[in-house]
Amino acid sequence: MPKLPSIQKTSGSLDSGRKLPNYQDEGWCFMGIDPGKSGGVSIISNTEVWTYVAPSTEKDMWDIIEGWDSSAVAIIEHVTSSPQMGVVSAFTFGMGYGALRMALTASGIPYEPIRPQVWQKALGITPRKKTESKPDFKNRLRAKAQQLFPNLPIWKEPKSKGRQLAICDSLLIAEFCRRKYKGQM
Repeated sequence: MPKLPSIQKTSGSLDSGRKLPNYQDEGWCFMGIDPGKSGGVSIISNTEVWTYVAPSTEKDMWDIIEGWDSSAVAIIEHVTSSPQMGVVSAFTFGMGYGALRMALTASGIPYEPIRPQVWQKALGITPRKKTESKPDFKNRLRAKAQQLFPNLPIWKEPKSKGRQLAICDSLLIAEFCRRKYKGQM
């Protein structure tokens, strides 16, 4: 059995004397991640917006996240499995969620998990009513994303409603991230 290296303990502050980031500066990118196979990744900078439908492989997801460096900060939606999920579905979902967190960590992108209720409330989105269907609620989220980002080309693309629904949560999470770290909340 190989000998593992010993962990060296250090003392001092948690940030090791590094200057903490000033998110007010130009050049920062704010990432929103809606995990799951019907989710997406969105990134907002001061001048551009990028949206990606959740890719089907870990490598494809890595290729999206890895391109961003330490000038990005992310919010990943904090989600858990539900009792309606089967054992295999819950395990697969958990693996994907963990892989996303590891990709952010490996890329050096600081991130924070936030529950959906928190970012939705901060953006003025009322909770889903018991009488409201999931598709109707998703369309409300899509309408809010269109309101905040009316000039995105995806809104005009024919036959793109499925892609629009896939990226609307991540786009709203990225906007929440931007407002939070810019001190606009």
